[in-house]
Amino acid sequence: DVGANSYCETILALPGDSREKHLKTLEMAISAGFNQVSTFQLMLLPGSEMCTRETREKYAMDTRFRVFPRCFGYFDVLGKRVIAAEIEEICVGSSTLPFDDYLQCRVTHLMIAIFHNDGIFGTILKFIRQHKLSVFRWLELLGNNTSAARFENLKADFVSMTRDELWDDEQALHAFIRQDGSIDRYIDGDIGINLLFTFKSRAMTECGEELAVLVRDCTLDLL
Repeated sequence: DVGANSYCETILALPGDSREKHLKTLEMAISAGFNQVSTFQLMLLPGSEMCTRETREKYAMDTRFRVFPRCFGYFDVLGKRVIAAEIEEICVGSSTLPFDDYLQCRVTHLMIAIFHNDGIFGTILKFIRQHKLSVFRWLELLGNNTSAARFENLKADFVSMTRDELWDDEQALHAFIRQDGSIDRYIDGDIGINLLFTFKSRAMTECGEELAVLVRDCTLDLL
């Protein structure tokens, strides 16, 4: 009522989740008026019930490994130089969420990060709500519109990097980290980045004019 900032956090690929259910969750959060909807991955933490064999098998959980953003580097330990990186196991699919649906949900997360969060398009959002129209439907129109070629290429890069950061074998990832030059690639930002933040920044700096036209066209389509 007073217009204060409000925040909602969601987790993709929880047990029983599906693309339809997850999108419905996001729609409910946005319709409720939260002006920041943060989207997270499902981490399997050792010692938790989620990480047990029983839970994994019950929901046919498809898990992969990746290096946690900003948690890597060279460290001096007792006079020796140590290469270290924090690795997390995340769920990217289940019996109700195929991996391709997971990727589509991640693209929706990117659309929310760019067009909904942080007030960059706040004036348009306020206009849509004043006319009692659906902000989530507007986001769907933005996601389905393929007229902005540079932005489409950016989304394709996002999907590609989302795939490439995931490893099936944890030990293979450990071995890759220890290879000469690998940790430098993480430090330089070639790999191991926060994809949502990075691609939101790229969208604003590389596709600004296209985004303005896209927002205008999709707002007119919504009306």
